[in-house]
Amino acid sequence: MVDSRLHQAVVLYLEGGVLSTAFAAVDCFGSAGIYPQILEGGTGSPRFSVRTASARNVCTTAPPSHRLVPDCRLEDIESAELVIIPAVGHGLDEAIRRNRPVLPWIIEQYARGARIAAVCTGVALLAATGLLDQKVATVNPGLLEAYRTRFPGVRFQTGIQITAVDRLYCCASFHDSLNLWIYLVEQFCGHAVALDIAGVLGMPAPLLWESVYDQGDATVEHHDVRIQEVETWMREHFRQSFALGSLARHFGMSPRTLHRRFHCATGLTPLRYLHALRINAAKRRLERGGEPVATIALSVGYEDLPFFRKLFRRHTGCGPAAYRRRHCV
Repeated sequence: MVDSRLHQAVVLYLEGGVLSTAFAAVDCFGSAGIYPQILEGGTGSPRFSVRTASARNVCTTAPPSHRLVPDCRLEDIESAELVIIPAVGHGLDEAIRRNRPVLPWIIEQYARGARIAAVCTGVALLAATGLLDQKVATVNPGLLEAYRTRFPGVRFQTGIQITAVDRLYCCASFHDSLNLWIYLVEQFCGHAVALDIAGVLGMPAPLLWESVYDQGDATVEHHDVRIQEVETWMREHFRQSFALGSLARHFGMSPRTLHRRFHCATGLTPLRYLHALRINAAKRRLERGGEPVATIALSVGYEDLPFFRKLFRRHTGCGPAAYRRRHCV
């Protein structure tokens, strides 16, 4: 059942922030539930309470500089369900230095259950909190080496528009942020509201969600050639039943070595990677039509239908039938 209450979203005004990335978030979440209804003569019902907040009374944006007055100070906000970190227009170290007072507040909100989403260079501020350590995060290709050097504990990747891991969301560009906002609207308000916003923005739903890497996904860039060979084999044989011990022997490793190297390279255990491949394949088949769930489960490697349903819900947040209703093309 879709949650119809008013969700609390906070868009940060940052020192040196990029104006467009903050305002686009305010517009998108503020419009959820209102557009396109208002364009059709109705009134709609807002789904988010969106506030702008800052560590200061006034912030100066990146050039061309503008002075922004937030709705409130950070200390005025007890809790939020969603926190947006816009892009920043300064160099890496300068951006962190000028916005350091914001970092403890972000950590506190995350500890209270908020989802945190960062745009492009705003990912650096999220990384500076330490919350992204040992997690996959997307980054603009031009920033990859600098970010990996500055934050060696984060598994930065390129070629992924959006990453979503443990309530932490990152996108690599302003354009990708629009996809991310719609994705988050869907998470909070349901598929129909997200499609309305996508339509207003002219975004090609439902292909939006194909750009998202979540922690159950199985596509991570790394440079361990042997593990890349293991991944290729698993992608070709994931529908089959096989023991991970036999997989390790096939590639000349002990199970313990395979587990360690695989997790180090991908951030996932081999078993979780296998489940991700299977669940992703099931999602694609559910999106295409009315094939029975039991048939799909068997086709991707699961003979135990209740186990498949339970695992599918763990990966997606809903059962197979509900997923089909939301995403079927």
